[in-house]
Amino acid sequence: MQKNNTAPQAAGARAVKIINAFAEIAAREADIISDWKLYPNQRKGEISALFDNERYLTRGIDAEIPPGLQLTLWHMIDLRRLAKAELDYLQVFELHDVHGTQQIIHSQEQPAYRAEAWFLGEAPLVAKIYVIDDGDHSTMMLAEER
Repeated sequence: MQKNNTAPQAAGARAVKIINAFAEIAAREADIISDWKLYPNQRKGEISALFDNERYLTRGIDAEIPPGLQLTLWHMIDLRRLAKAELDYLQVFELHDVHGTQQIIHSQEQPAYRAEAWFLGEAPLVAKIYVIDDGDHSTMMLAEER
């Protein structure tokens, strides 16, 4: 009996697509950001100090959001940091199931920012997630846990 290797290959192809999508977002962010305000502890051209600290999850995130998706959300914040974008202390992620595809809307209030990402997945989720940096640590939580 032959072993079926298509599942690992498909997962690997999905991972490559996700990595390529993140690279495209980071490149777009770097091109878009040209004239941005700075936080008092940040000089032009430096990576934001926000979200560069210990990271925590609430029980709700641990119970309801798969680890891979948690890492994806952290990575989306990290890409903005690496693009030297000005970050708000509150990052918002809205997860939607759009015809079996996971849609992630990443936003912040100040300065205004909104981006969408789409991923193929086995079970897309619907949730609203906040990631808050209080200076000492960053916490990922479900909106209803607030």
